[in-house]
Amino acid sequence: FAEKMTKVYHMYPHTVNMAAFNLIGSHDTPRILTECGENLEKVKQIFTILLTFTGTPCIYYGDEIGLDGEQDPGCRKCMPWDEENQNLELKKHVQTLILLRKQHKVLANDSDILFVPHDSEVVLYKRESADSIAYVCINLGKEAKTISLAEWERATPLYTDSESKWNDHNELTLAKNGFSILSIAK
Repeated sequence: FAEKMTKVYHMYPHTVNMAAFNLIGSHDTPRILTECGENLEKVKQIFTILLTFTGTPCIYYGDEIGLDGEQDPGCRKCMPWDEENQNLELKKHVQTLILLRKQHKVLANDSDILFVPHDSEVVLYKRESADSIAYVCINLGKEAKTISLAEWERATPLYTDSESKWNDHNELTLAKNGFSILSIAK
């Protein structure tokens, strides 16, 4: 994943990457929840990447509330406006990521991105701007993973799933299918 994303990222000028229209679903694809086999934790990880990556994130209506559906026409279901028919946990996750992206410009287009080599089941990338650093950590594995970097002694967790833990030794234990976003002020 890191190698493919880095290759694509370096194929284009920075200005093109900043304007890239990034999406995880559309009227021509099965819904992301369906693609993930109804695994909500995987969907949260995908939204975490989408909303912390360079470019312009685009969310197809209903993906943020857990609308499911196979290939067209299944992906074009009507929007369930009644909240009792929505996944409010996923909706809150997406809203939190959007707010973080607005509040911390390092998570948007005001920074460079660098994938950090690590365990093959952990996607770890660094966003760095003139005044701050953020790390986005995603555990794709079936077991918890504990990771630490020397730079993390100054880190503060911005947003972490409920199962992953940050400890006093600057170590992050990512739960199975977990995620975390860490911030470091310069």
